Amino acid sequence: MAEDNKNYEVEVNIYNMEFWKNGFTHDNIEFIPYEDYKERYEKIKNEEIHYPTGKAKIPLSADTCNKAIKKAEIMLSDYGRLLTFAQNRDVFFHYYICYEVENGNRHEKAGLRSVVVGVDKPYGISIIHPAGIEEFIKIAIPLVKNEAKFERTGIVKAISWFNVANQRHIKIVPTNFPIFWIVLEMLANAHAKANEKEFIISDDGFKIVEHKIEALIENDLVLFSIDGELEDGLNKGIVPEGLKKMFETEGISFSKNITITKDNEDNQVIIDEEKKNTYIVRKENGKLNIYLTLNHKKRKTLERNVGGINKRPIGNKIESLLTNYKLGIYNSEIRELKKFRDNIIHGNNLVSYNINEKIDNERKLKSILEKLILSMLHFYDKKFVHSSIRRDRLLALQ
Repeated sequence: MAEDNKNYEVEVNIYNMEFWKNGFTHDNIEFIPYEDYKERYEKIKNEEIHYPTGKAKIPLSADTCNKAIKKAEIMLSDYGRLLTFAQNRDVFFHYYICYEVENGNRHEKAGLRSVVVGVDKPYGISIIHPAGIEEFIKIAIPLVKNEAKFERTGIVKAISWFNVANQRHIKIVPTNFPIFWIVLEMLANAHAKANEKEFIISDDGFKIVEHKIEALIENDLVLFSIDGELEDGLNKGIVPEGLKKMFETEGISFSKNITITKDNEDNQVIIDEEKKNTYIVRKENGKLNIYLTLNHKKRKTLERNVGGINKRPIGNKIESLLTNYKLGIYNSEIRELKKFRDNIIHGNNLVSYNINEKIDNERKLKSILEKLILSMLHFYDKKFVHSSIRRDRLLALQ
């Protein structure tokens, strides 16, 4: 049988947080610096170690102390995520102590050394000055706790992933770049979905296009027609210059490895061995009609992928997102960063980028994300944001 709810007070150490004066209180949670906080923080900076700089104190009611601690962990999860982002280092809560409160007195009942996962970076230059942390928390917490809003914008998941990349000490560029890009795609896709901009045309409109394309795929695709006199060249096993020019107008060029044969219906078959393309020349109504023929496997692959052509390209979604948050001046940068992303993801040769370009690309993308996340949290234009982030230049020095 469960006990009646009791009054508890949970305290927990806050690691690596840079406080301002006497701390602050938000939603009945006190964030209190230790008396020797400054000395502790200097130790973190100089020795690059994790160290508690203060504590959080939470009054709440629960059946048992263990349940009170679990409640406190859940309540503090959003604070940890936001503080880690704002202070550019791992800020986390560890070693919970639960006190039962009776008649104004409290008695220690239980403790829990919580498991800390993925903690790495103890020190970094803050994105938001410590004097602005209280205001940041008061503005941001309601936004991330608004389930309808964060599901629509994807902001909570994006901050979590940003923190994962930002806290890594191993800086083998471009190791972190793909993770930052994932964060940007998350936000862009969520924005497109919320604003009904995922697709280029409506479902009804695309059904018409889809049926037309599927009909083309099911049959050989007619490219163009030519005069019958060009047939003599094909009979001699060569592609006439006039025919080559017709192909070029369609954007098709031949390799040097061409063979010409005849099929069972006495049609000319042009095979580009190097480019893996096959063209059939059929004599129909006095004309030579040129078809691109596809094997069964290619037809089925194309049919499966027809639906994808209506999806708006991710580059367009990102540009729309940035423009919406008045960051459209970086759209040209996004196009270059996407090329770099494609080279990484698709295993293309990165030799053309020197090490400084790789580092700069990662810094640019990180800077865009910082600006974007702060804008989405309604805090980008605040005086407490580090001056390097508020500058237009993406590579402004901190």
